[in-house]
Amino acid sequence: MTRKLYPYTSKGTGETVYVFAVSFVAIMDSLKREPEWAEPQPPYVTMDVAGQTVTERNWGDPDFPKSHAIWQRKFNEEATLRLIKRLAMVQNLTEEQKTAVNEWREVMEEPGMVKNNKLLWLYEFALTDKDIENVVTFAASLADPTEERIQEAASGFQAKI
Repeated sequence: MTRKLYPYTSKGTGETVYVFAVSFVAIMDSLKREPEWAEPQPPYVTMDVAGQTVTERNWGDPDFPKSHAIWQRKFNEEATLRLIKRLAMVQNLTEEQKTAVNEWREVMEEPGMVKNNKLLWLYEFALTDKDIENVVTFAASLADPTEERIQEAASGFQAKI
């Protein structure tokens, strides 16, 4: 499958990475379907209402917003990681970049270090934190339907008929 690739050059590192359309919304939707990423709910509270015991979610629980914010941050980090992994697949590292990655591995030897060389290159050499945010936004915007892309797809579809 051929993907249209768009260059993104980091102002911080000067490295160019290639980006293609990736739906960030689709990544988040699929992530939410995984049991470990289910959105947390507030705790239950038991109340006495008109002489009857009622149990319901306590949306006013003072600890819930903080715990939900922690989940949201981790959830967004995981979705971003999954998008960056997809982009790592299309990077073609030069011999110089491969050597730099191998030297990094040799010197750093950190536990839990990323195993994939392309992904390690993206994180350690090519992209700053701001670049990651920009690349995610850029890739997601390429996946968004626009009038121009709809017309382009429609003309390509009609040409095949």
